[in-house]
Amino acid sequence: MPRYKFSPNELSALIAYLKRLEFEMAPGVSNETIRVGTLLPVNGPMAVIGQGMKGILSGYFDAINARGGIYGRKLELRVAELGESPQATPTRARRLMEEDPVFAWVSPVILGVDKEMAELAEQEAIPMVAPLSLFPPGGAAINRYSFYLFSGVREQAEILLEYAATLSLPNRRAAVIHAPGDAFREAVQAVVARSKSVGLSTADPIEIAPGRFDAGAIAYRLKDQRVDVVVFLGGGTELQALLSAADAVTWHPFVLVPCFGVPGDIFAAPAGFAGKLLLAFPTLAADQSPEGLAALNALRAKAGITGGHLASQMTAYSAALLLTEGLKAMGRDVSRKKFVAFLEGLYEFETGLTHRLSF
Repeated sequence: MPRYKFSPNELSALIAYLKRLEFEMAPGVSNETIRVGTLLPVNGPMAVIGQGMKGILSGYFDAINARGGIYGRKLELRVAELGESPQATPTRARRLMEEDPVFAWVSPVILGVDKEMAELAEQEAIPMVAPLSLFPPGGAAINRYSFYLFSGVREQAEILLEYAATLSLPNRRAAVIHAPGDAFREAVQAVVARSKSVGLSTADPIEIAPGRFDAGAIAYRLKDQRVDVVVFLGGGTELQALLSAADAVTWHPFVLVPCFGVPGDIFAAPAGFAGKLLLAFPTLAADQSPEGLAALNALRAKAGITGGHLASQMTAYSAALLLTEGLKAMGRDVSRKKFVAFLEGLYEFETGLTHRLSF
């Protein structure tokens, strides 16, 4: 057994520290409250998504607080506004953590800053629960503090490709059409690599130029290149234009579309694409229980939420549920380290709105 020699002053300092140790609390935690943060769009076309998610989170926490909180602590929500640029958003998130420290991030909207926010969570050792993301960092990235509910664009496209490779494809040739941006380009690299691994050759990727999408020229070009599988990583408007143009030149490849690019009028696609549109969704209606839907709808009604964007609201609800379950499991001795360990140990956890969760 090791032995240590202390001077009287050193021993007094150690004893004083040990007396204070039990009162040291995690960032965002006090005897009366636990503060958590989220990152939401407040202005612009995505503001309605932010309003809905805030309504769900606030309503959920209000209900918990009305019952006395969690072991006597009330939950407080702090909101940082999504920045006008990818550079502004992480800066605002960091400012919130410095000025009003939070215990964890709960369902932050990190679209466009997926990688930056995951890196921030790692740097600050702050749990990020159920971020709303299209591109969860994959591959060799280590994200101990980020816990995603759903697969992203890249994973959905790869799964669709694996299925498409089992179909009867005369030419076994694929093409990728994608939106601009580094995240999409990285996804394209993964899709091209997966295509090769399942035995499909690939045409050169086509990037969608904003406001200059010539669907007719693209359809003619890909038909001429004998492409029979198209992976489409773009918006719904461009997809519908491509389907119409392809139908006009009697070219009907299999079209693989991750959920974010599925337009509301997908069922109005030309008849020639019957059985040719393959869509991927990270969760299905079958994953939702009557009890889970009832709980979500009660919060929507209380917050006065109408209309769509259910996916983002389900994410917010599931994040709040994971947070509160973790806090209950920890008791009064709350720490980020313990919360991360709780999340890492989850297996087949039922939210009532998503597939069963295991991290």
